[in-house]
Amino acid sequence: MPSRVTDNKGVVRVHGNEMGTCSYIQETQLKPRLNPSITQPLIWKDTLKFWYSLDTGAAHIVVISTEHSMEMKSPQVTWLKADLRKVDRTKTPFIIVMGHRSIYSSADVKTPSLDLVAARTLENLLVAHRVDLYVAADHHGYERTTPVANGVGRKKDSATVHIVVGTGGANNAWENHETNIWNASSEKPAWSAVRLSPVFGFLRFKVDHDRLKLEFVENEQGVLDTFTIHAPKT
Repeated sequence: MPSRVTDNKGVVRVHGNEMGTCSYIQETQLKPRLNPSITQPLIWKDTLKFWYSLDTGAAHIVVISTEHSMEMKSPQVTWLKADLRKVDRTKTPFIIVMGHRSIYSSADVKTPSLDLVAARTLENLLVAHRVDLYVAADHHGYERTTPVANGVGRKKDSATVHIVVGTGGANNAWENHETNIWNASSEKPAWSAVRLSPVFGFLRFKVDHDRLKLEFVENEQGVLDTFTIHAPKT
């Protein structure tokens, strides 16, 4: 729900499987505060907008819905391909895509976050358009990957960094936040650079035309992870 924080700052809402009315909030209360350069999305069935993009500073931010079809000819993927093709990297050198479900997560959970077909479709688009960063949630912990594609670490210019930052809180009636969501006895995948759980916190972005700096800020301990993505060569 909107709060004293969102009353004074623009908020980018991402549709997920745990949010109920967030899309209604975005449409009726938060849309006027978004950057005027927002790209109008296709409309899914009625007036709710589940995918859209906007430019802010040196970043082009794309919001998708992982709760809708990610098939190649679906309305969302058709829109996403067109949106990524028209990005001017001289004006917005960084591309950040946000969706609720993750492509990469080593969380020890019963079900995967994003199904295999959707993950493959989305990852292929991220790599083809040199997307710098994919930010997801769903699993209630923090994990950052190396630049990765098809499960293999790559050089920066040919792969995307993925972050799971589902650390805003959870309902203890269905998840015990005192439990580490990663199996301590399992080997950490080579593509997993940092993973933290249990933690509560947020991801902070600082961006200019040369670099994108990100910090994971834990509520009580402060900054626990810092990394920088440099602008791609155009």
